Amino acid sequence: MTSYERVSRCLEFRTPDRAPRELWDLPWLQQYARKEYEAFINRFPSDFTTAQALAIGERCRGEPSVMGNYTDAWGCVWTVAEDGVIGEVREPPLADWAALDHYQPPWEIFRRGDWGGAQRMCEANRKGPKKFMRCADIRPFERIQWLRGSENTFIDLGEEAPEFFRLLKMVHEFFVEELTYWLKLDCDGIFFPDDWAGQRGLLISPAQWRRVFKPLYKEYFEMVHKAGKKVFFHTDGNITDLYEEFIEIGVDAINSQLFCMDIEDLAKRFKGRITFWGEIDRQRILPFGSPDDAYRAVARVRKALDDGRGGVIGQCQWGIRNPPENIAAVFEAWDMPLPELLARTEGRVAAPPPSGANAATPAKVSSPFIEAEYRRYARGGNATLTGVASMKTAGGEVKPGAACVVTVVPATPYTRERFRLMSQYPRAQLEAPDSRLEAYTRTAVADANGKFTCDHLPAGDYILTCTIRWQYVGRMGLTTAKGQAVAYATVSEHQTKEVQLSG
Repeated sequence: MTSYERVSRCLEFRTPDRAPRELWDLPWLQQYARKEYEAFINRFPSDFTTAQALAIGERCRGEPSVMGNYTDAWGCVWTVAEDGVIGEVREPPLADWAALDHYQPPWEIFRRGDWGGAQRMCEANRKGPKKFMRCADIRPFERIQWLRGSENTFIDLGEEAPEFFRLLKMVHEFFVEELTYWLKLDCDGIFFPDDWAGQRGLLISPAQWRRVFKPLYKEYFEMVHKAGKKVFFHTDGNITDLYEEFIEIGVDAINSQLFCMDIEDLAKRFKGRITFWGEIDRQRILPFGSPDDAYRAVARVRKALDDGRGGVIGQCQWGIRNPPENIAAVFEAWDMPLPELLARTEGRVAAPPPSGANAATPAKVSSPFIEAEYRRYARGGNATLTGVASMKTAGGEVKPGAACVVTVVPATPYTRERFRLMSQYPRAQLEAPDSRLEAYTRTAVADANGKFTCDHLPAGDYILTCTIRWQYVGRMGLTTAKGQAVAYATVSEHQTKEVQLSG
């Protein structure tokens, strides 16, 4: 399964092979820990990418994220107190409303942008890594704060000053026009980062948010969905009062500070209705906790939100001087089967069988076997799946799937759930497959190097799996080990699709 397919299935609750992953980083990492960061990304590749297009603004001066001052495209003067951080606006250009009459936004940054180059980046991604491409950075509320200053902004909202609404209209019109450029690209999603809450609640009343800002976001999101793309929203703080609003106006994925809120209550009310896009506590656990704390934090999130159907993305931010082992623990925990993770973090020897099942009551697949979903797979076709089966050992050695039998089955809700359960429970604890599945199952035998080909397939979605065995010299002499490799693939008519079947 490609990253694009994985993220798309996650956002649409269509059972991805695993939760998509994404690491956010502060500039400090690129400045002082680039090698460590690159090694980490090689170990845990992101399922997301982006494209750049905006031109440098005429007002820009200095260098962002370097100690000192710099001016952004809107004329906001930022002070950076320490290398590698974002800083804060100390000189807002519209602190005095008198400046508003002659102020113009930086229209040149997108009107002179390199949109041809951005489109080429999108096309290269489609041909190459096939990641989910999320673009833009549209944040009307934060931009107004940077233009006016935070204290002035909240006074303006309290008084509902007419100048504030003039400025809001100007900023909104700017972002609407910028958005039209992004929506012409072959990207997959649009990013809206706007912080709306503090540690305990919203920065303004929910009623004022609905009346003043909700219509703006609704207009943006309708544009995004009309263009066939997804909406990604980030906000800090306790936004419990806004989840329902975001769902109503079409946010597909929300990145919020879950650990400022009641995660279990959020799951009860909103799971399956919006995708929870991270995160893990970056105020306490990531900077000051241990790897075990990070494991437990991920376990809490996944226990509440991760039922295997999608709707959850493994994401966290690598902040300045965060211990790398804590960040690694986060993504290790996301990659573990959930029962194994819960067993580790809750002190159990083994994961509990689902739905009260035990050794005498095998785990059952809850998704029904719907034969109509398989009919198109009954006939032959002209598509081909080919690739190499391999297994990486605990010591990092890659073993080829020599002479292994590769099983290919249609990817349906029933088979996806069954293979997910197979990764979590021994076969003895899993009910036998529906006997009708055999008629739609194909096999291919790999050669000595693990190379396999399964041809004459109808176009469609497939799950490939094989058991790979190898020998090593252990304490008891020559020992045989084995592991299960699984891959997901979508193949079109007349297509030969390369598949990396690995474990």
